[in-house]
Amino acid sequence: MALSRAIAVDHTRTRVYSAPLSAGGAAFRFEHLPVGKYDLVLVTRSHSILEGLVLGGSSSALTPVSMKNLEKRVALADSFFNRYAIHRIGVDGEKALAFVERIRDRNILKQSGEKLDANLRRLEIVELARAEDDWQMAETRHLYREGEPIRESPAFFEDVYLSELGNIRVVDAVKQLGRIKE
Repeated sequence: MALSRAIAVDHTRTRVYSAPLSAGGAAFRFEHLPVGKYDLVLVTRSHSILEGLVLGGSSSALTPVSMKNLEKRVALADSFFNRYAIHRIGVDGEKALAFVERIRDRNILKQSGEKLDANLRRLEIVELARAEDDWQMAETRHLYREGEPIRESPAFFEDVYLSELGNIRVVDAVKQLGRIKE
């Protein structure tokens, strides 16, 4: 499995780190991460996301109306990106965290007015606060934003949740993850 990006997200979602990849993208190494707990997000060259994001409990307890309203809030949060997919949702009391992928596959202009010959893809964690059966966007943390060759209706990445990529405690020793199976 060849990677195009290795990302570490601290549990407060205030700091995000990118690791350099080995030649060929088969390995990565984070160096000098501050002490804390991290979740990893690995983007593969075969358009998959391997992630261990700790988002909270299952969203299956949400009512259909509450889930519909949550999806509506995510959709309305950023109109620049014309397409989105919610990969996973976790609920913790009055808070929900959603792992979202957004794509812009329409014309994009640079600040100079020139056309950007690329589609844009972004990965983010969206935090929403419950308001009865509706939701209010509290904050968002962008993890990844990349331009890609222009394609009509590019597919969303396949999301694969791997619990071993989450809750990684960093103190002062090297953590060997071993071989990660997709």
